[in-house]
Amino acid sequence: MKKLLESVLIGSSGKASGLISLGIIMLIVLGCNCKNLDFGKTGGDERDDRSSNTYRTSNDSDADDESDRDSSDGTLPTSSSIDSMIQETMEDFTEAIDTGDFSEIYEKSSPDFQASYTEEEMKKAFNVFTTQKNRVVPILKRTRGMKLETTSEPSVRSEKGLSILVVNGKYSTKPLPVRIENEYVFRSGEWKLLKLIVKIQ
Repeated sequence: MKKLLESVLIGSSGKASGLISLGIIMLIVLGCNCKNLDFGKTGGDERDDRSSNTYRTSNDSDADDESDRDSSDGTLPTSSSIDSMIQETMEDFTEAIDTGDFSEIYEKSSPDFQASYTEEEMKKAFNVFTTQKNRVVPILKRTRGMKLETTSEPSVRSEKGLSILVVNGKYSTKPLPVRIENEYVFRSGEWKLLKLIVKIQ
């Protein structure tokens, strides 16, 4: 039985065994789930002021329709802003997996996320992705410019006086879809990454 399993996963049948092993590897759910954050810990954190390293939700300067502008009070952003935010997160995540350097996506995350996880812990959480990047990165790159199919309507909830944007959905990439469960916290007028779960299955 062991030899049979090895021949399926490692054998010379190339394409089929590669897809099978990719499927098995990607069924592992990885990510950073920040459900136990102590929001009070980071109120005076100097990282709050890193405005150049945050996920912004402001629209492009050519957007002149008042109804399409984002609120500045932590209410639900426009769909185009949510799309831009998710796209930026996916691009940063893809780059991190491809290079093994998580510094950019980590620096853009919220102080709450950074208080719960170090950059090294984040990197370790996605170790299966980085060690299989030759298979993973091409799938992740296919999300670029692709519309996220939300599995539920994006929503904003309140937690400890903070607004938290919840976005869940999938990209219909081949050979396997990419599923995300992201949360962003509204701090200092900006939405910043709070939770990142990426599944390829």
